Parts: sequence; C-alpha cells; structure tokens
Amino acid sequence: KVSVTFDPFMYLSLPLPSTTMRTMTLTVVSNNSDGMSQLSPHTITVPKHGKFEDLTRALSIACSLGPDETLSVAEVYNNRIIRFLEDPADSLSLIREADKLVAYRFPKDNAPLVVLINQRMEE
Repeated sequence: KVSVTFDPFMYLSLPLPSTTMRTMTLTVVSNNSDGMSQLSPHTITVPKHGKFEDLTRALSIACSLGPDETLSVAEVYNNRIIRFLEDPADSLSLIREADKLVAYRFPKDNAPLVVLINQRMEE
C-alpha cells in the first residue's frame, strides 16, 4: 500500500490588493447671471479613509471654485435634502457608494446663510 499525503505548505495565501482611493460623483448646482440653475456632474478621487475636508478640497479644484465662492454639500434622497455635510472632520466612510451628493455653489458672504425649506405636511 502507498499512502499519498498533501503537503500543507503547498499553497501560499496572498492578500488581495486593496485600493486606498475612492471615486465619487457629485452634482454641482450653480446659478448663472440670469438666475437659472446649472447642474454639472463632477467625478473626484479622494482617500478611502479620508475626511470630509478632502472631499471639499478635491471638489473645489474640480469645479474651479473661486476664492470668493463656497460650497455647501448635501445628501439627497427622493429629491429631498436629508442632511448637510458640514463638519470637515467627518469620515468619508459615513458616505455610502449609493448615496447621492449635491454641492451648492454660493458666493462667499459674511452674512449668515439662510436656507429655506418648503415641505408639504400630510394630515
């Protein structure tokens, strides 16, 4: 009788390469001089484990944001704003791949920003 055994060191396990960057597509809303809103999609690359400030920095470069302009980024679901992303220290891991983000482009102003929300109440 011949016994056949397999050497346990015959195979070597290698980790799969993981990417450290993440690609995100945001819609930037800006107003023209005639008062009409213009929508433009921008795809940016940010660190996978980065912060929200990395996203705003990359988006500012992608949409050629001027020094007299600012961005306000919001998460949108069912054509409604769910939340504004404001804290620069927030982790980008809080934003899922399926989340829809919209950035509103405003002129910089020292006055407080007033956001009006129109919502129908159901009875």
